[in-house]
Amino acid sequence: MSQFTSAEFLKSFLDEADEYLQTILDCLLALEKPFQEGAAHRGRRVASARAADGDETLSMLNELLRTLHSLKGISAMVGLNPAAELCHAMESALKPIQQGQRDLEADVLNQLIEAAKLLETVVQTVRDSALAMPDIQEEVARLAAYVPTASPADSAQKAPPQEDSATPPPAGSAAFPEEVAAHLREPEWRKINAALAAGSQIALVYYVPTAQQVQEGKNVNHVREQLKTAAELIKAMPIIQEGGVRFAFLVSCAAIPAAPELAHLDWRPIAMVGQAEHQAHEKAPDAPVGASAPIGQLAPTASIRVDLSRMDELMRLVGDLVVTRSRISEALPKLDGAAPIVLENLGETAAKMERQVRNLREAVMRVRLVPLAEVFSRMPLAVRDLARTTGKNVQLTVEGGDTEIDKALVDRLVDPLLHTVRNAVTHGIETPDQRAAAGKPAEGVIRLRGRTEGDHVIITVEDDGGGIAVERVRAKARALGWLDDDHPLSNQDLLEILCRPGFSTQESADMGAGRGMGMNAAAAAIAEMGGKFALDTQPGRGAVFTIQLPLTLTIIDAFIVEAGGERYAVPQGIVNEVIEVVPGEITHVMKHDLLPYRGGTLPLLSLGRAFSLPESAVERRLGLVVGQAERQAAILVDRVLGVRETVVRPLSDPLVAEPGISGATELGDGSVVLILDCSELLSHYKATR
Repeated sequence: MSQFTSAEFLKSFLDEADEYLQTILDCLLALEKPFQEGAAHRGRRVASARAADGDETLSMLNELLRTLHSLKGISAMVGLNPAAELCHAMESALKPIQQGQRDLEADVLNQLIEAAKLLETVVQTVRDSALAMPDIQEEVARLAAYVPTASPADSAQKAPPQEDSATPPPAGSAAFPEEVAAHLREPEWRKINAALAAGSQIALVYYVPTAQQVQEGKNVNHVREQLKTAAELIKAMPIIQEGGVRFAFLVSCAAIPAAPELAHLDWRPIAMVGQAEHQAHEKAPDAPVGASAPIGQLAPTASIRVDLSRMDELMRLVGDLVVTRSRISEALPKLDGAAPIVLENLGETAAKMERQVRNLREAVMRVRLVPLAEVFSRMPLAVRDLARTTGKNVQLTVEGGDTEIDKALVDRLVDPLLHTVRNAVTHGIETPDQRAAAGKPAEGVIRLRGRTEGDHVIITVEDDGGGIAVERVRAKARALGWLDDDHPLSNQDLLEILCRPGFSTQESADMGAGRGMGMNAAAAAIAEMGGKFALDTQPGRGAVFTIQLPLTLTIIDAFIVEAGGERYAVPQGIVNEVIEVVPGEITHVMKHDLLPYRGGTLPLLSLGRAFSLPESAVERRLGLVVGQAERQAAILVDRVLGVRETVVRPLSDPLVAEPGISGATELGDGSVVLILDCSELLSHYKATR
């Protein structure tokens, strides 16, 4: 890393780099898509970008080159030279295609995608210091094979200005160097035009950092501040050259300053023909600036980056408000002797505060929400690589990427969703020959969808493959001693077996599956997030995996229940209904309690018995029905005290961890109650009976 970097700057770099990397992969996969659309397209060439000037292909190539150039620049600024060098090699391989010197071909796209994955690994070394820096030279050499050999005349024409030149070029030089023009966008062009209209001089100021200058305190930040006192700074940008970095500052000023403290900088005046020159430049901005556009009236920034820890702190403060508001509501009925009008006013104020706190909570939650596209965008590359490895033709379609969910959940959702999608490719989609024999198109389809239902987000992974091989699953489960009879397996039975550690119907492990840990990890992660995992499959017609997650885990509505004299909180979102339980209707079978329910039976778990609490004398108690389909069960409680807005405080200390308890919350009267994890509670109770 460079001596110019700081922790804050590195975090900003990682945020930007992640966006650039995703854009690079999206563009490359989109460019490769025509080559993946069936055997009829294999080996064909797409018309050159220049011949298709103005079309979508050229637009993506331009976007790709702009993004690579930007990532190269910020990588050099933090001293991550391998990333800068790799970006430069990718640019060099793409430039001939953009300029029409060679055709866009599948092999060069494949090499660029491999380079993009390596580039992502290089950037990851900044995030995780334990990772070793990969060797990029082999990849750089492979990319160099796609670069046409330039003639000496071309090389001389494109050579950048020498860093040691102390004499500026003539004032009549009108062109921006290519590496500078690539950085300029609409806001910078507006500032240039405004400066020209005011009669100011435009100049490029080059700064080459040296060890001696750094020791003297003349680093890039020092130079930036010096320039601001002598000129108006329009743009600062890093320039990569022969493995090193120099910095270019685009400024406007009345005249080239003669201050001694600026003497070590290389000033190069730029003469502009007119305000519209940038529109004819090869590196024009995305949206041309019209002559009638008002100078200086720039659109306000639509978004800002906020560290998630700051959002967590804001949510914590909202949680404290929720508890305080609950205390006020609890205290109001106890104000005996107060005048009725006072009680009425206090009641109205408390009700108003409740609405305001709820609105504030929802507003903060909306700030924390991010689109599922942050996760969905990582799936196409995984599907592509696994399809190539397994020799299958797979198309991934994505819907509902704009569905929003808590940022904290998005980060934890990546792995379980990736395992589920990979499982669909490996075990769901058949080979082209198998699909042809079944009368299906050679290309299999995986549909990834997201949608919102109430306070939950529903994500489905659907494939049109062969479905779950029930008999193979049954045979393997019996061989492992997990089944001892031939009773029919429901979809949820199948999912439970598939998600057990060590289970796989694949005989040998490969890059896609075979170790029996992927689906187990997915199910465990979904359960930790308070979600539900479901399966629906039909032989020969595919399978649908459904993930249901809460929008957030921070503040939830919960039932406050009582059992054995103790109070507990049960998240409202997991309760299907509340039913009355008559003791005489309970049937005891092999250490289990069953309850008649909708023409069938329902397993019954006594909450008091699960936590070894005193038996209640209440005759008619209540059951909270939780779970899905065949896995539904009822949790027996003495009474339901109501629904409260609760702030979830996780119990991270392993010394106080208890099966079936996910956290704690504070009620309005100041008491602390435990929050139940009903899924874990039922599983633990079943395993110990």
